[in-house]
Amino acid sequence: ASYRSQLLEGKERYPVITIVLYFGEKRRWNYSSHLIDSFDLSLSSDDVLREYISDYKINVFDIGAMTFQETSLFQSDFREIAEHFVKVRQGGEYIPSDRIITHVDEFLKLMKILTGDKRYNQLGNLLNKCEGGRVSMCRILDEYENRGIQRGMSQGISQGEELMSKLVVKLMQAGRADELERAAIDSEYRRRLFMEYEL
Repeated sequence: ASYRSQLLEGKERYPVITIVLYFGEKRRWNYSSHLIDSFDLSLSSDDVLREYISDYKINVFDIGAMTFQETSLFQSDFREIAEHFVKVRQGGEYIPSDRIITHVDEFLKLMKILTGDKRYNQLGNLLNKCEGGRVSMCRILDEYENRGIQRGMSQGISQGEELMSKLVVKLMQAGRADELERAAIDSEYRRRLFMEYEL
């Protein structure tokens, strides 16, 4: 069969549309929307070769450049992602909504990829178990913040214990064991000892 008959016979054919979703946090898409401009050909607009090169229009949707009116048209979980990037681009504070996220695991994985923040992955398992998959972005960020606070408190306690241990050793070595009780209960005296021993 000829090439022409192969094209005309058989199954239905559908067009292929290429769409680029751009999630730049700091700046707008400022590249060409034509494939030909991506080649290093140094062709002028009247160059004879240009007419023989197949050019494709790149359909770019700059998510961060959208308006909130435009993001409100999304009915899926993607609306939360779009709103997040619009707020980040504007430099304002992102205030999450209490809309329920339908596909929590997929949502968190995509947020991890788009933001580069691995904590979204860690939250996925916890939230799915605790809430049966019914989670809002507001709940995700609350958990995100709580985990940060808990981690900070844990690190602070650990550092405090280590500092106190060093002070105990210094006092024991200096023959000042009788001052340990006062150091344990008097915070001002303890601070003076920390400064004295440069801890």
